[in-house]
Amino acid sequence: MIRELLTEEQAAKSLGMSARTLRGIRSKGMIRYIRPSPRKVFYAPEDLDDYLAKQTMQDQPPCRSTSRRKASTGTTTSSSKVSGITEALMLRQSATRRR
Repeated sequence: MIRELLTEEQAAKSLGMSARTLRGIRSKGMIRYIRPSPRKVFYAPEDLDDYLAKQTMQDQPPCRSTSRRKASTGTTTSSSKVSGITEALMLRQSATRRR
């Protein structure tokens, strides 16, 4: 079975990237390749197609029920918590003055 193989430069050009970027992708194991000798690397067109298919994404529109902004209430601390904190601070200050 003999098939058409692309050199690293040809494969990079067909993917729209530099050969250096393609080498990085290859070293991460993200794309299949053929290495008949230590200095020669080839790519099958089908493997390039598979790589592109894995990298292809489509943004989903946000769900309308979960993406609504909630109305701002103004403060995040209730008035009862604020008065409790204020009382605690006043008690602490009066206790340090007594000493």
